[in-house]
Amino acid sequence: MIPLIIPLINNVFELVTTTPKTKKTPTNMVDISTKFKHSVQKKTHNILLVDDDSLVEIVIRAMLAEHNFNIDFAPSAIEAMLMVSQGNYDIILMDIVMPEFTGTDAMLKLKKHINPSSTKIIAHTANKNGASDSEYLNLGFDSVLLKPVKQSVLIEKIKSLLT
Repeated sequence: MIPLIIPLINNVFELVTTTPKTKKTPTNMVDISTKFKHSVQKKTHNILLVDDDSLVEIVIRAMLAEHNFNIDFAPSAIEAMLMVSQGNYDIILMDIVMPEFTGTDAMLKLKKHINPSSTKIIAHTANKNGASDSEYLNLGFDSVLLKPVKQSVLIEKIKSLLT
């Protein structure tokens, strides 16, 4: 029994006792503590997208929005090199044709400063100029994606390189 004091007229109060109702948990409620624990335990992967076209950034971010990735964007190879020197990336998605440095030049410079077992660099290009995937791989890229890339192909490529 729980005593309650209920105010009435002219500073008169009434003492009422109630019996608490049993607490029922709605069947549609989910225990968020277990969901929270699982979400905290998931590793967030860091991706650096390097492309001089900001539309590519918008499209790639939209494609990866539902996945557990942190995405940073560098609009040039020079900015990408600076960002890599200041952070750790699991995947670098590198455009090939860019001003200042090509994606290939940037990849060769980056390979000197990253751990190749923990950071994978994907060539992301619209124009292969006759270059085959094997030529990009021989240059040092870990994989190749052609623009425009399909969402399913992009996600599968990233996941395969992360395992």
